[in-house]
Amino acid sequence: GVSVKPFVVGLGIDTSYLHHFDCIGTYFNADSKENFEVIMKTVMEQAVSNTTLEIDLLDTQKKPTETNVSFSLYDQRTGILKYSYLHTLNYRGNPDTIPIDPLTTYKLVVHTIPQVEKGDIKITPGEHNIVAVDAPQGSLMVKQGSSGYWSTTKVVVRSQDGCKILNVQDANVSDRYIVNKYDVEVLTLPRMTFDDVSIDQSKTTTLQIPRSGILEYAAVYFHYGAIFKYDKGIDEWVVNLDPEKTSGKFELLPGKYKVVWRQDTSTNTVTTRERIFNIRSGETTTISF
Repeated sequence: GVSVKPFVVGLGIDTSYLHHFDCIGTYFNADSKENFEVIMKTVMEQAVSNTTLEIDLLDTQKKPTETNVSFSLYDQRTGILKYSYLHTLNYRGNPDTIPIDPLTTYKLVVHTIPQVEKGDIKITPGEHNIVAVDAPQGSLMVKQGSSGYWSTTKVVVRSQDGCKILNVQDANVSDRYIVNKYDVEVLTLPRMTFDDVSIDQSKTTTLQIPRSGILEYAAVYFHYGAIFKYDKGIDEWVVNLDPEKTSGKFELLPGKYKVVWRQDTSTNTVTTRERIFNIRSGETTTISF
């Protein structure tokens, strides 16, 4: 549990060898008695100095108002985690101060969504150091009335290009994001998508989606089948039926649907059957086939 921080003092060493000491510790070259005394004083000051760090999370106005987010400090050279904290504003409303080892060059990772990084942070020993990063945030909430049957609907938040999943949050729960635009997919049946959703500084962007209804179905035989959203004569696939079950339940958004099925023992495509039904918010629709 002891952290060793070497100081290397070279006594008139050839300067061409200095790079060999980079992996050992902080290097000083003493080429005279007087210089050696100055170096030793510096070493002692750095070893016992009260060095502090303040991390300012800046909003869109470049003010350090953002807080209540975790952050990590890594050794820039080795990648080893050195500190892990939850950012705090003190009783004066200013970013709180933490003691820190001044002998390391750091990389800061602020665990916002998406996370913000800043590297090559050098600490001045014996002083109060301030590191500022842009981390303006707003909130996103997807509101949906509960059907009373299934667990909370999941919401997938992606980068604006739609490629990278940044977060999966619950409906009716607010999460914070860096100010930007995002693509949002709500994992209802069928899926709902919202493109270029803007997150603004210190505001909550709210997306409203309909309350679902429940479909309960029962079949006489085992079957293969699927449920489609049926709109203006166009089939939009929603979900497959489980061929190993003769009954089940689905939570569906309100609208007109069609179930298409075939008995599993049938070898004729023309034995396929279909039935159209409606789903209403907060109600249960029962069908049998």
